[in-house]
Amino acid sequence: MKQQLISFLKFLLFLSIGLGILYYLYYTQNQKFIEDCIAEGGTAESCNFLNKLANDFRGVNYIWIGMVAVAFLLSNVSRALRWNMLLRPLGNQVTFKNTFLAVLFGYFVNSFLPRVGEVAKCGVINQYDGVKLEKVLGTAVVDRILDVLMLLVVVGLALVLQFDVLWGYLSENASLGDKGNLLTNPLVIIGLIVMVVGGVLLFIFRKKLMQSVVYKKIESIIMGFVDGLKTIGQLKNPGLFVAHTLFIWLMYFLMLRLAFYSFEPTAHLGAMTALVTFVFGAFGMVIPSPGGIGSYQFLVMTALSTFYGITEGDAFAFANIAFFAPYLCNIIFGFIAFLVLPLVNTKGGKKA
Repeated sequence: MKQQLISFLKFLLFLSIGLGILYYLYYTQNQKFIEDCIAEGGTAESCNFLNKLANDFRGVNYIWIGMVAVAFLLSNVSRALRWNMLLRPLGNQVTFKNTFLAVLFGYFVNSFLPRVGEVAKCGVINQYDGVKLEKVLGTAVVDRILDVLMLLVVVGLALVLQFDVLWGYLSENASLGDKGNLLTNPLVIIGLIVMVVGGVLLFIFRKKLMQSVVYKKIESIIMGFVDGLKTIGQLKNPGLFVAHTLFIWLMYFLMLRLAFYSFEPTAHLGAMTALVTFVFGAFGMVIPSPGGIGSYQFLVMTALSTFYGITEGDAFAFANIAFFAPYLCNIIFGFIAFLVLPLVNTKGGKKA
């Protein structure tokens, strides 16, 4: 009961932070919109940012949003097939229908309780396919490890392909005095001193640190990471496994790319713009507010308005379109999966 209460309080905390960020973005954009509108001759009554957002959502081309939903489903088909490849060596007859529905149900739970969906989808396989829960959880860890690796790959790709855009912005906006030598910046000097002193202290007290609980916890996480990756090499078809991993993230990218086409102010933007925006949005999803709400909008809006000249009002509108399209897919398809699971397993599952 105590653990459940703590989990609920964490959920409320992160939800409050996410909604707080979202409200702050709306409030600041509303103020700017009113100021600009009045400056152009509008009245206080006619200058309503909420009406602009409503018009933006009404003007969305929902055929493209439908394509976003298709990409969402295809990514989860591939994720379920990849998960099956990890589950089958455990010795149980795992069905695709259950892994696919479990993946959808996991996203549904994650939309309200971040990270809990991973346990929920494992519980589905435990209940209906009879795989021991601790074994299923092990495969889910491998699944998450691969997502982290792919995120790093995508970040690296964005840095290489859009280096001129990102570095150009940093060069023009970094606080370097009169754009003098980087090493003369007091913040940089302090940072370097802290890094050097910290490195020396870590070296001096390394033996004591290696005996600490924190070090052992970190070591355990790293070893689990390595062990999880080793299981990929033990699969019958590791090439297909890697192909599924690449396809899943290609669909994630495509979901954002298709969303660009659905909104007129972003319809002209290219694939490289989508890549950088995708990276920013992915980091927003990592922050543990439900579904990344608030943090996702902030980072996507920042990327579009900072690097690619989209007005902040339009960038904010698009960020919400790009967020709520897959978020609603999580809820709708996940709830359907919750209803369908007992129906397609009428004989009940094997209890582990």
